[in-house]
Amino acid sequence: GSKAYPYSEMQRLEYEKNFSLSAAAGREYAVVSARFILRDLNEVMALLSDSVLNPLLGEEDFATIITDERAGIQNTLSNPSGVLGLELTKAAFAGHPYASPASVTAETIDAITLEDVRAHHAALLDAARFSVVAVGNFSAKEQKQLVAALNATLGALSAVTGENAFKRPEVPALTVAAGAETVYASCEAAGDTGYISGVFACPDRTGDQYVPFAIALMYIDDLLFAQVREEHGAVYSAGTGVLGGRELLGALSLYKATEKKDLQRYVLDAIESFPSEAEIETTLDRYKNKYITSLFSSSQTSGGVASNIVRSLAYYGSPSQYLHRAEQVQAVTAHDVALAYSTYLARSSERALNGKVPPMQWIVVSGKDAVHEFVFK
Repeated sequence: GSKAYPYSEMQRLEYEKNFSLSAAAGREYAVVSARFILRDLNEVMALLSDSVLNPLLGEEDFATIITDERAGIQNTLSNPSGVLGLELTKAAFAGHPYASPASVTAETIDAITLEDVRAHHAALLDAARFSVVAVGNFSAKEQKQLVAALNATLGALSAVTGENAFKRPEVPALTVAAGAETVYASCEAAGDTGYISGVFACPDRTGDQYVPFAIALMYIDDLLFAQVREEHGAVYSAGTGVLGGRELLGALSLYKATEKKDLQRYVLDAIESFPSEAEIETTLDRYKNKYITSLFSSSQTSGGVASNIVRSLAYYGSPSQYLHRAEQVQAVTAHDVALAYSTYLARSSERALNGKVPPMQWIVVSGKDAVHEFVFK
């Protein structure tokens, strides 16, 4: 609840007017959002603003939240996918600011106090920290209503000046050390199956190689599915992605693996079978279309558009940068994709750029009697 709206009143209004409030925190930014019908704009904005500016932050609520977080931590530690996520974060972000997650962990929960939360909330009430994104079919009158509601609440915040003025921290690049040792962790719920990830360098998300790299990962996804899953039946699922925020690492994931001795070889063979530049040329349009479709499927809803704008602001400093991604995808050539593969993904000196195979670190989770039977090096 907040100063003007007890929690029970918030629940009643959400139910009666069918709107929703949510909040989330990540590595680079936090979001508080509301989704509602425009006729309820003034009432919802009043509730949302009071929640942000004047939350109750009471002792009883804090105790309940901590209890729930403890249960969530235990659930994560008893789940092989959860353990893999924890170990992956530790390995991938060791020595980097991203090593400190936005979520509560087993290592931090006992140190968190309500006084800490209150002090941190007070520090967040700084106009320099806030951006507002509004998406909807606003009439001129409704735009004026929204601006008036914001000016009376969030717009009344001042920016902290002087030596305490907010400055977005610099985030160093993420790297994978050459010769990084495989991390093994046990989770009894995994039994005899493996949950495995490999992390590797990724181009800067604002650089020219990022989109070709993302397309190259789509080729790798299909190769892993066709060879590791279908041909060898070695895993239930396999795929690739990226980790991080403004700074990124590539990641390869293998879930519910049953093959132990030869699994790494199957994976590396699949990656090494990446098509040549001439072969890429024949299929590139299909992958471009798939990429563009996945990018803009979220834009079918106002909430999806808002999310795209928020990420664009956070990662690129522009609310409209995401709109240029389709143009960037269409400009990619087969040579660009082949170069991204040889620079970041190739697993042999024959296919790697200048013969330098990029480092990859593996994280393996399974039952304690099986985990070291998965041979990754």
